[in-house]
Amino acid sequence: MRQPPDFSALRQQYLAGKAVCRSMRTFILLTILVASVASATACSAFRMATGDGWVVGCNEDAWRLTPHITWDASPGGLAICTTGSRRIGPGQFAPQSGMNEAGLVLTRLAAQTQPIPTHPSHHLPPIQDDAAFLIRLLRTCSTVAEAEDFAARFDRRRFLGDVLLVMDSTGATVVIEPYTFVHPAPDSPYLLSNFCPSVTSEPDRLALGRYRRGTELIARDEPFTPADLAETMSVHRARHGDGTLLTSLWHPSTLKVTLYFYHDFTHAVTIDLREAWAAGRTLEPIPSLFPPNPGFAHLRRHPSPHMFRFGPEFLAFLGFVLALLAFTWQIRGRQPWSLNLALAWTGAYAVLLAAHQPLWFFDLPYHHPQHAWLTAASASPWGILALFAAGLFAARRTPDHPSFLAKSIATLTLLAFLYGRFFPFF
Repeated sequence: MRQPPDFSALRQQYLAGKAVCRSMRTFILLTILVASVASATACSAFRMATGDGWVVGCNEDAWRLTPHITWDASPGGLAICTTGSRRIGPGQFAPQSGMNEAGLVLTRLAAQTQPIPTHPSHHLPPIQDDAAFLIRLLRTCSTVAEAEDFAARFDRRRFLGDVLLVMDSTGATVVIEPYTFVHPAPDSPYLLSNFCPSVTSEPDRLALGRYRRGTELIARDEPFTPADLAETMSVHRARHGDGTLLTSLWHPSTLKVTLYFYHDFTHAVTIDLREAWAAGRTLEPIPSLFPPNPGFAHLRRHPSPHMFRFGPEFLAFLGFVLALLAFTWQIRGRQPWSLNLALAWTGAYAVLLAAHQPLWFFDLPYHHPQHAWLTAASASPWGILALFAAGLFAARRTPDHPSFLAKSIATLTLLAFLYGRFFPFF
């Protein structure tokens, strides 16, 4: 009599595949969660009165290698000058700060805003391109009133992760948030950092070190210059030598800008914008305006994945692949569980690094002001290293030694952690 087919092997493969799918679904949800707390670039800014008129200062704390200054005096709008480091096209960089020939100054800072689903501004025309919006504002507006009227015509959800500080030549100032406008008192100076002033209490503002240091300088009741305040609110981290990429001091009364590069306040470059527009200057890299900067040279020799196009996406994809490999090995009973767990943890941490730049750059031990789990996650390299060591040791005591691929991944992970200086006590 013909024996019925044995489906036990097929059933085992089906259950293994189902477990892999369930594990991958969990990993994808983790990826989405991590991406939802990804941090934007940290910055600080201020507006203050001096003997020569009002000044707006901006510290761009970006981890990029491409700071540029751009001039645009083409017909069809006001002549403008902007600084920024985020490349948006061939020979084009998104404005981080800037000023036009009428003396209107704009600077952009990262500040997360919670969306309001039923807000009436959602019926307004959306902002399709954030950089084009900022350039158009500078090209068409001469006063704070005009800038506020211009911004009020749009659905500003494109800037849910930003606030804009705008000041005109009279010292009138507005902070443009995604859902409201804040008009600071005329007191000088006025400080701003990575927060929305309409919803952020002073104690919460003081939790940001750059803002707190600025307020402490003001409280000393001693004379200080805009450069002093900018330096006080700048950042210089010891881990990779990174920090404030560019400081811009905009002087509306004289139509000049003073630049300091890579938190070096011993060298200043002041540019007369009228002369620059008349000379036809268009685009220049900021490093070419300054003497060699050792700190910036070190950063260029020590790039992170975030400094390359699609670098974060590749890092997240690599983490996804490592996690899938770990789940597959565990289901098939290959390699010790501790080695597979280390591999999956490495994949999850790669996704976290892709989504949260500060983990790569900030000093360690890392402390996140809002999310305690991110603070705890920054210790992952130590746990991953311990699990890899335990897994490789356990595998040597069994007939099945760890595969060449497993040992190679463990070695490359250790080298990557050493390269990124993820062990703060070494």
